[in-house]
Amino acid sequence: MSHKVRRVCHTKCAACVTQSAACVSKKARRVCHTKRTAHLTQSAPRA
Repeated sequence: MSHKVRRVCHTKCAACVTQSAACVSKKARRVCHTKRTAHLTQSAPRA
């Protein structure tokens, strides 16, 4: 996975967590966090 893709994923998640107004739903935040964790986990060994 490229660094660009990981950065985009992280940016989206950070925005979601920071702007609680845009991410009121805990479910949405959890999905966001889960995706971010998946991205970090998948790219860690290759990075």
